[in-house]
Amino acid sequence: MRNFYRFHSIRTKEAIGDNDYKTAIILAPIVARLEIKEVFASDVTFDLSGIFVNNYYTRAQVDGVIPTTGILKNNLNIPANYLEAYHAPALKDWSATSLGTKAGNATIGVSIKPANVWGYNVFAAKNVEAGDKNLPRIVLRLKNVKDAQGENVTDGEGNIVDKFITVTGFNNGTNPITEFKPGYVYTITKIAFNKSNITEEPEIADRIFGW
Repeated sequence: MRNFYRFHSIRTKEAIGDNDYKTAIILAPIVARLEIKEVFASDVTFDLSGIFVNNYYTRAQVDGVIPTTGILKNNLNIPANYLEAYHAPALKDWSATSLGTKAGNATIGVSIKPANVWGYNVFAAKNVEAGDKNLPRIVLRLKNVKDAQGENVTDGEGNIVDKFITVTGFNNGTNPITEFKPGYVYTITKIAFNKSNITEEPEIADRIFGW
């Protein structure tokens, strides 16, 4: 992934020649990195078709402060917004069939891991608290979800549809993370969920949970 830097400080010093000047330039990061090592379900099997970062800032100012208007992108609870055509390619991973090979079963748990990590660079929400709901969220799109008996997990009308897991809120041990700091890497060792966490739409207010 690319990293992004801002000029933290530029100071012109004394001239060292007729047309030559010496300056001091300090580069400082303006993004944080979010990494995911594993997606795990305890009582269902599934194929992982998409990982999306949602509710993220689309730009930052040169001093690292988040602009106040028109830059928080949220794709809401619309399933069609979480497909291959997702407008920010750097903030998603997508496969129409399967995003990684699953291991296990619905009795002992199903795990999907990347070769290394899934990683995403996000503009750090400097001094924005999680309580303001302006931290990024993670949306997982699941296909072929089956229960422990091997039956399809359908919608209320019995239709086979893609399912979603939405993660909001992040913890460092037992301490909630209230901001993503520029230059820091935030690693989620495992996103673990069960059948009760699955929804038919992403970003349903009373069904999102923290990690």
